[in-house]
Amino acid sequence: MSLDKLSSMMTSLGFHHVRTYIQSGNIVFSAGDEFQSAIEMKITNGIQAVFGFEVPVIIRTEEAIRRIILSNPFIADHASGTENLFLCLLKSVPDQEGINKLREKVFVGEQLIADGDHLFLKIDDSYGNAKLNNNYIEGKLKLAATTRNWKTITAMLALADSIRP
Repeated sequence: MSLDKLSSMMTSLGFHHVRTYIQSGNIVFSAGDEFQSAIEMKITNGIQAVFGFEVPVIIRTEEAIRRIILSNPFIADHASGTENLFLCLLKSVPDQEGINKLREKVFVGEQLIADGDHLFLKIDDSYGNAKLNNNYIEGKLKLAATTRNWKTITAMLALADSIRP
Protein backbone atom coordinates (compact mmCIF):
# COMPACT_ATOMS: atom_id res chain seq x y z
CA MET A 1 0.00 0.00 0.00
CA SER A 2 1.52 3.29 -1.10
CA LEU A 3 1.68 5.72 1.82
CA ASP A 4 1.34 8.67 -0.56
CA LYS A 5 -1.86 7.16 -1.96
CA LEU A 6 -3.07 6.37 1.56
CA SER A 7 -2.36 9.93 2.67
CA SER A 8 -4.25 11.30 -0.35
CA MET A 9 -7.17 8.99 0.42
CA MET A 10 -7.30 10.24 4.01
CA THR A 11 -7.34 13.85 2.83
CA SER A 12 -10.10 13.08 0.32
CA LEU A 13 -12.15 11.58 3.16
CA GLY A 14 -12.05 14.94 4.93
CA PHE A 15 -9.25 14.36 7.44
CA HIS A 16 -6.69 17.10 8.07
CA HIS A 17 -2.99 17.29 8.94
CA VAL A 18 -2.47 13.77 7.58
CA ARG A 19 1.00 12.35 8.32
CA THR A 20 2.29 8.81 7.86
CA TYR A 21 5.06 7.05 9.72
CA ILE A 22 7.06 4.19 8.19
CA GLN A 23 5.64 1.69 5.72
CA SER A 24 3.14 -0.09 7.95
CA GLY A 25 -0.05 1.93 7.86
CA ASN A 26 0.70 4.23 10.79
CA ILE A 27 -1.21 7.46 10.23
CA VAL A 28 -1.69 10.57 12.34
CA PHE A 29 -4.50 12.94 11.40
CA SER A 30 -7.06 15.40 12.72
CA ALA A 31 -10.66 14.19 12.53
CA GLY A 32 -12.88 16.69 14.27
CA ASP A 33 -15.67 15.44 16.48
CA GLU A 34 -16.63 12.19 14.74
CA PHE A 35 -17.03 9.05 16.82
CA GLN A 36 -14.09 6.63 16.72
CA SER A 37 -16.21 3.83 15.23
CA ALA A 38 -17.44 6.14 12.45
CA ILE A 39 -13.87 7.18 11.63
CA GLU A 40 -12.71 3.56 11.55
CA MET A 41 -15.57 2.63 9.20
CA LYS A 42 -14.90 5.62 6.93
CA ILE A 43 -11.22 4.64 6.63
CA THR A 44 -12.04 0.93 6.14
CA ASN A 45 -14.45 1.82 3.31
CA GLY A 46 -11.91 4.21 1.80
CA ILE A 47 -9.18 1.55 1.75
CA GLN A 48 -11.60 -0.92 0.17
CA ALA A 49 -12.55 1.60 -2.54
CA VAL A 50 -9.03 2.87 -3.28
CA PHE A 51 -6.90 -0.24 -2.77
CA GLY A 52 -9.42 -3.02 -3.37
CA PHE A 53 -9.00 -4.95 -0.12
CA GLU A 54 -10.22 -4.84 3.43
CA VAL A 55 -7.98 -4.41 6.45
CA PRO A 56 -8.90 -3.90 10.07
CA VAL A 57 -8.57 -0.25 11.06
CA ILE A 58 -7.76 0.47 14.68
CA ILE A 59 -7.41 4.05 15.83
CA ARG A 60 -6.58 5.76 19.10
CA THR A 61 -6.70 9.41 20.05
CA GLU A 62 -3.58 11.33 20.93
CA GLU A 63 -4.76 11.45 24.55
CA ALA A 64 -5.25 7.67 24.64
CA ILE A 65 -1.73 7.05 23.30
CA ARG A 66 -0.30 9.49 25.82
CA ARG A 67 -2.08 7.67 28.68
CA ILE A 68 -0.88 4.30 27.37
CA ILE A 69 2.72 5.49 27.20
CA LEU A 70 2.57 6.84 30.74
CA SER A 71 1.01 3.66 32.11
CA ASN A 72 3.31 1.02 30.58
CA PRO A 73 4.17 -1.21 33.54
CA PHE A 74 7.32 -2.52 31.83
CA ILE A 75 8.97 0.91 31.45
CA ALA A 76 10.29 1.04 35.03
CA ASP A 77 12.25 -2.15 34.37
CA HIS A 78 13.81 -0.79 31.18
CA ALA A 79 15.70 2.36 32.03
CA SER A 80 18.43 1.25 29.63
CA GLY A 81 16.14 0.79 26.63
CA THR A 82 12.76 -0.25 25.31
CA GLU A 83 13.69 -2.30 22.26
CA ASN A 84 11.93 -5.41 23.61
CA LEU A 85 8.67 -3.61 24.49
CA PHE A 86 5.60 -3.68 22.26
CA LEU A 87 2.03 -2.45 22.33
CA CYS A 88 -0.82 -4.48 20.93
CA LEU A 89 -3.86 -2.32 20.17
CA LEU A 90 -7.14 -4.26 20.14
CA LYS A 91 -10.28 -3.43 18.17
CA SER A 92 -12.25 -3.51 21.43
CA VAL A 93 -11.94 -4.53 25.07
CA PRO A 94 -11.69 -8.33 25.23
CA ASP A 95 -13.80 -10.39 27.58
CA GLN A 96 -12.18 -12.11 30.54
CA GLU A 97 -12.50 -15.52 28.88
CA GLY A 98 -10.34 -14.29 26.01
CA ILE A 99 -7.72 -12.90 28.38
CA ASN A 100 -7.69 -16.23 30.23
CA LYS A 101 -7.11 -18.04 26.92
CA LEU A 102 -4.18 -15.76 26.20
CA ARG A 103 -2.66 -16.66 29.55
CA GLU A 104 -3.19 -20.45 29.21
CA LYS A 105 0.25 -20.90 27.72
CA VAL A 106 3.36 -19.35 29.14
CA PHE A 107 6.07 -18.62 26.61
CA VAL A 108 9.59 -18.36 28.00
CA GLY A 109 10.89 -14.80 27.73
CA GLU A 110 7.49 -13.36 26.79
CA GLN A 111 5.12 -11.45 29.03
CA LEU A 112 1.84 -9.63 28.56
CA ILE A 113 -0.23 -7.33 30.69
CA ALA A 114 -3.81 -6.65 29.58
CA ASP A 115 -5.13 -3.14 30.10
CA GLY A 116 -8.54 -2.49 28.56
CA ASP A 117 -8.31 -2.26 24.78
CA HIS A 118 -4.58 -2.89 24.58
CA LEU A 119 -1.86 -5.26 25.74
CA PHE A 120 1.62 -4.37 26.92
CA LEU A 121 4.11 -6.94 25.67
CA LYS A 122 7.67 -7.68 26.70
CA ILE A 123 9.47 -10.00 24.31
CA ASP A 124 13.06 -10.87 25.29
CA ASP A 125 13.90 -12.38 21.88
CA SER A 126 13.05 -10.71 18.58
CA TYR A 127 9.36 -10.08 17.93
CA GLY A 128 9.72 -11.96 14.65
CA ASN A 129 10.37 -15.14 16.64
CA ALA A 130 7.75 -14.47 19.33
CA LYS A 131 5.01 -16.99 20.02
CA LEU A 132 2.96 -14.23 21.67
CA ASN A 133 2.49 -12.46 18.34
CA ASN A 134 -0.38 -10.68 16.65
CA ASN A 135 -1.80 -13.84 15.02
CA TYR A 136 -1.79 -15.70 18.34
CA ILE A 137 -3.44 -12.77 20.13
CA GLU A 138 -6.14 -12.35 17.47
CA GLY A 139 -6.84 -16.08 17.51
CA LYS A 140 -7.25 -16.27 21.27
CA LEU A 141 -9.22 -13.05 21.69
CA LYS A 142 -11.26 -13.30 18.47
CA LEU A 143 -10.55 -9.60 17.93
CA ALA A 144 -8.62 -7.64 15.34
CA ALA A 145 -5.33 -6.39 16.72
CA THR A 146 -2.22 -4.56 15.60
CA THR A 147 1.13 -4.66 17.34
CA ARG A 148 3.79 -1.96 17.20
CA ASN A 149 7.18 -1.66 18.82
CA TRP A 150 7.59 0.93 21.53
CA LYS A 151 9.74 3.19 19.34
CA THR A 152 6.89 3.44 16.82
CA ILE A 153 4.34 4.23 19.53
CA THR A 154 6.43 7.06 20.95
CA ALA A 155 7.23 8.36 17.45
CA MET A 156 3.51 8.41 16.63
CA LEU A 157 2.82 10.52 19.71
CA ALA A 158 5.60 12.94 18.73
CA LEU A 159 4.10 13.14 15.24
CA ALA A 160 0.66 13.83 16.72
CA ASP A 161 2.16 16.56 18.91
CA SER A 162 3.70 18.14 15.81
CA ILE A 163 0.36 18.61 14.03
CA ARG A 164 -1.51 20.04 16.98
CA PRO A 165 -2.47 23.68 16.29
